[in-house]
Amino acid sequence: QTAAEYVKSRLPEALKQHLQDYEKDKENSVLSYQTILEQQILSIDREMLEKLTVSYDEAEDEG
Repeated sequence: QTAAEYVKSRLPEALKQHLQDYEKDKENSVLSYQTILEQQILSIDREMLEKLTVSYDEAEDEG
């Protein structure tokens, strides 16, 4: 069996495997992207809440 024949017989399988791995990675990255976004939104919400609480407390103290 020549190298060319070997590659021809193995390539479709290798490509299919590579494609499946790629699809899995893509799904995982989408999930992690959504998770990252969620985390960022939650931390922004928390920061805003803290700032609002601080300014509310300051207004209470002055009043």
